[in-house]
Amino acid sequence: MDLRVKSDVFCVQTSTELHEAQDRIDQLQAERLKLLERLTEAEATLKSPREVTASLERRIVDINAEATTALDRLRRYLADQDRGQSGVLPARIKALQDENNSLRRANSVLRRHSAMHELDVDTIVLASAGISTDEIDWTLLGLHPPDVFVGSPQSGGGSSSPDEPSTEASSTPVVPRSSPPASTSSASSSSKRKRDLSPRSSTEGAAASQLPPVQASRSRFC
Repeated sequence: MDLRVKSDVFCVQTSTELHEAQDRIDQLQAERLKLLERLTEAEATLKSPREVTASLERRIVDINAEATTALDRLRRYLADQDRGQSGVLPARIKALQDENNSLRRANSVLRRHSAMHELDVDTIVLASAGISTDEIDWTLLGLHPPDVFVGSPQSGGGSSSPDEPSTEASSTPVVPRSSPPASTSSASSSSKRKRDLSPRSSTEGAAASQLPPVQASRSRFC
């Protein structure tokens, strides 16, 4: 009797343990399925970046090939240009140097003759460039509007006859001269008085040449 009871108890315990083991196996299978689902999702997530990376690698290879081809084409073009224009740049530089030397000589001659004829070099340079004094904002430069003076004529090799009217004073060019700043107004006024005297003396000399000999001699004594 005791053996039968013991065997029943053993069977009950064994069945209980078997059911517990089966439940544990079921739980492990459920966890395994969940892990498989997560692994599938992870693989799907990694698949898209891999495709993007592969696409970028292909584009990089294509762009490198195109850039290499364009660079080779540019190098050949530059080599052809260098061979075709090997003598153009030195000739151009030589022409510019000659032009610069010519302009320097012309500038030297212009300033020398302008100093002899008491002309304003700056105004002449502006006039040769097509710039008039009216187009310059003198207030912006801190200067006064330019004065107008008549340069004294130089005596030529031959003298005009009494019958021909003298046109030296009338043919003298009228050149606008830019006045200096206000700090040098006294020097400007003195130089202006000297300039005003020179055309008056030239006009008197021209008028004296038109008078008869007696009147001319009287005008000289006067």
